[in-house]
Amino acid sequence: GSEMCIRDSLGIYIALKERDGDKISLHSIMIAYAPALLWGTATVVNRYLADVTDNVVVATLRALMLAVTFMILGYKSLKSLKEFKLSSLGYVLLSGFFTHVGGFLSFLYALKYIGTFLSTLINSLSPLLTQLIARKLSGEYVSLKQVIGALVTVVTVIIALTFNAYLTVLR
Repeated sequence: GSEMCIRDSLGIYIALKERDGDKISLHSIMIAYAPALLWGTATVVNRYLADVTDNVVVATLRALMLAVTFMILGYKSLKSLKEFKLSSLGYVLLSGFFTHVGGFLSFLYALKYIGTFLSTLINSLSPLLTQLIARKLSGEYVSLKQVIGALVTVVTVIIALTFNAYLTVLR
């Protein structure tokens, strides 16, 4: 409802304020909301596709489309590829595997078996998990604001899952 929209807007405001001092432009806010809108739309489309075709086919076609799109968009940057260190290739492959094979395929199967709401809600824990992984693997500093944001996210997810379970029992 409207409380969710106000809370989300406040979260975006705080995040942008920390990054850009006291200046927050409408342009910055629109850029911050664009991925949520685009990923939300893509999630609904992927949920539909999970019912009408195989998830591996969806992931393969998506990867093909992404590869072609990024090759076109990055054509001018290809000359910097010769500066790419071969030793970094393993990290790129590992990242791609985690993101596109593990992450995206798992998300498609979750959409198919538990639906859009629960899949997206549980996926909202990814920033928290990313913070924990970054702290463990690269020793990144975790600020008090990040800890508070993570706690709010976890509590919100728990409340939403509990409320969803309660409504399911009532049906």
